[in-house]
Amino acid sequence: MRRLAGPVALLAGLALLAVNGSAAYRTSHYTYNDGRCHKRSDPVNLILSGPNATAGYAGDRIYLVTGWNSHSGSTQRFLTGGKCSKMDGQLASGTFGRYHVRWNRLAGRNRRGQPGVSADPHHEDWACALPPFHAVDKGSVDPAHYDPTDQGSGFDQGRRELIEQFGGKAGWANWGNTKAFKQCDGDWAGSDGWTAFVQMG
Repeated sequence: MRRLAGPVALLAGLALLAVNGSAAYRTSHYTYNDGRCHKRSDPVNLILSGPNATAGYAGDRIYLVTGWNSHSGSTQRFLTGGKCSKMDGQLASGTFGRYHVRWNRLAGRNRRGQPGVSADPHHEDWACALPPFHAVDKGSVDPAHYDPTDQGSGFDQGRRELIEQFGGKAGWANWGNTKAFKQCDGDWAGSDGWTAFVQMG
């Protein structure tokens, strides 16, 4: 899937706000590694919406469309509606080189009155001998030097993979959550700052 750039991307983000009402969801744009949601960890880069978008339903749908069945991975927290809470679930496509996603129920509803679930899909490799073991692929995090052959960071790859698994359709909003995080292998990985909004069946 081609990444949008410039005015086209801006218009796509504005259209999404008008149609899906993403502003009604109240969430931080990152996950957290601590119990008070002070230490940012991963960018939230995917929102799953729908009339039945509970945390359990989202987990079932992710499993059904991807077949991912590993529950391994570190526990992170989400900040939504001012409340710092432990993630509702996680799934991964395997143990070593894999796709991995955590998710959590969102506070608020979109303009369709639908609940939603925030998620941090990413691709990572088993790169380190000690926990957390996995390192997200670094990719390019500099939008000023866009390389069309670059698949993006592991965060961008994971988001793209889940969008495709859910049918390839998504709305977009630029949240600007591009902060790069140092991985256990010493590389830095960050998102391109775009969040996708996908309707679940």
